[in-house]
Amino acid sequence: MLDMDSSESPTYGEHEGSAYNGHFGCTCYHPLFVFNQLGDVERCALHSGNVHSVDGWRTVVEPVVARYREVRRRYFRGDAAFANPDINEFHEAERIGYAASTAHCELGGRFTVAQDAPKSDPRLTSDRNPGMSAKDARGAILAP
Repeated sequence: MLDMDSSESPTYGEHEGSAYNGHFGCTCYHPLFVFNQLGDVERCALHSGNVHSVDGWRTVVEPVVARYREVRRRYFRGDAAFANPDINEFHEAERIGYAASTAHCELGGRFTVAQDAPKSDPRLTSDRNPGMSAKDARGAILAP
């Protein structure tokens, strides 16, 4: 299980590469981390404070995925920032299961973007998504 997340690293004074981040409300660096299932850092990158959470994701995660290619069952988890078609395509090409939760959806509650949802999943055949095919279900937004 790989978990990718960004964080804030506040700075005080003028530091090269630090910048104001409106989301965090401070001047900071915005590092990107990949953790394994034990919570150990597999890889990280220090980014300027004013970049989006997913900037540079590929250069951070690809070397980690390469180390785990021999592992049969591989999974990736990310927050809403990582619910991104490019990232999803990368995981599909590498045959990695993935889930990325979103903060909120107009249907109410928290939802999860899931790879290869089962065709019989009642969340896909509800009034919200009548007649959704298994092909359409790939990357669909599912209620937990």
